[in-house]
Amino acid sequence: MPVAVIASLALGAGLSVAEPPAGPKPSEYAPAADLAAQIDYYFKRLDEALAAPADYDADKQGRVKKDANTVAAISLVLGQHDQPSKYQAASAAMIKASQALAEASKDFAAAKEAFSALKAAAETKSEPTAWGEVASLPALMQQVPIVNNSLRRSLAPARFKKQAAQIAEQAATLAAIAQASWHDTSSAADDADAVAWRKFCDEMRDAAAGVNAAAHKLDQPAADAAAKKLAQSCDSCHAKFRQ
Repeated sequence: MPVAVIASLALGAGLSVAEPPAGPKPSEYAPAADLAAQIDYYFKRLDEALAAPADYDADKQGRVKKDANTVAAISLVLGQHDQPSKYQAASAAMIKASQALAEASKDFAAAKEAFSALKAAAETKSEPTAWGEVASLPALMQQVPIVNNSLRRSLAPARFKKQAAQIAEQAATLAAIAQASWHDTSSAADDADAVAWRKFCDEMRDAAAGVNAAAHKLDQPAADAAAKKLAQSCDSCHAKFRQ
């Protein structure tokens, strides 16, 4: 699973690979409280990006698109989570609103309106969305290095304990992105590729889960070891899927 932007993805069509179970319980790789905190974080970032039309440049447009897709991925996992959270009941509505925000990201007025709708959706109740593809894979892959680079800076021994909560939350986001990406096999040219893609997603999710668990235990060596496994999963995925 990449930690750098995938420049292009091979398109797969008509894949027949069977849909196996969607993985372990979400609490095993991304605690609901950490994911809910990340929703709050991305809402704050979106508020900042959409503060003034004069400042809404290409960089902020791209940030809004990435953040909206990330909220969709996190909402998917929260909707299926075995732990309750303040966003669980609203997950399906949040996914739909996040997708609309991502689509509107190039126009300030439209994005501002879509973000208001997303905040309203977070206060609603809806039936959970089933596991499936909910976000743009390229946008999620562009978000991964941003989150991962921040996480790795925080793993420095001098920073670790002070930033452990942030590390845990960012690791949960990476795990949620991996789980959401598992359902999108558009990068696969055939069934064998789809199996390989999902294996890389599993490895990324599980390595991120290791970082999350170590951060909660304030175990810096274990967090660093898990982060190295995370990097290895990304490098392995690069070798096969990045073009």
